Amino acid sequence: MGKAGREGREAFLKKPAKAQAETFTLEDALNPPIIDSRQSISAVLRPHNERNIIVGRPNKGFSRNFISTTKYTIVTFFPRNLFEQFSRVANFYFLVMAILECIPEVSPYEPWTSIMPLVFVLSVTAIKEAYEDYLRAQQDKESNERLVEVFKEGEWVRTKWEDVRVGEFLRVKESEPIPCDILVVSTSEDQGICYIESSNLDGETNLKIYQAQPHFLQAFAEVNCQMRAFITCELPNNRIYKFVGRGIVDEIAHPLEHRQVLLRGHTLR
Repeated sequence: MGKAGREGREAFLKKPAKAQAETFTLEDALNPPIIDSRQSISAVLRPHNERNIIVGRPNKGFSRNFISTTKYTIVTFFPRNLFEQFSRVANFYFLVMAILECIPEVSPYEPWTSIMPLVFVLSVTAIKEAYEDYLRAQQDKESNERLVEVFKEGEWVRTKWEDVRVGEFLRVKESEPIPCDILVVSTSEDQGICYIESSNLDGETNLKIYQAQPHFLQAFAEVNCQMRAFITCELPNNRIYKFVGRGIVDEIAHPLEHRQVLLRGHTLR
């Protein structure tokens, strides 16, 4: 066998070196290195499109868990509603006709023949819009004032959904809706498994299996809610079947996927 052949065989038989575990510190978690933008987002996270969360305590700089689906406020109702109504061709046409009928030299008809029907249509539509917005406000209030158990100062406290903060531990019980997007760290089932109904989000009534990240599950079992970890994940988006992130426990990074993250709108079964 020639020299080139022996070298090739030695290279083929040579065992690859064992990969070392990737370690991170708190400084690395809060100030991640800059990644080449040519790399796939499914494999890495880049600093300009990620968020960093410290697990086990409220994090500052994040929005509240308060939601509002209302379309108007008391101040903006009349101007916005009138603008939307006159954006319709029919309403704008009758407005122009009413203005022209106010000029005697232009129209022989009385102005009220066009103004009264227009006012009636605008009033009925405005009342309808106001009532529907009121119902949305009531639904938002009911949702924001629901209660969930939050671990605060060494004990579980019943807290309104709107007062939940990023980084806090939540305890959700069977048949309760998920109050916000949360990472599963422990469940009452073996191996951190839980069953979720997602019909409010995707219309599917069959139960889906979600499972806690194994290293998070182990860390939580050892120290319970005293666990300290870090999460680096993508920014909020509309993808419900994909999640890009990593969790850092004991300075070692572990990948996170969508089957470990429960979304607001899911129900625990």
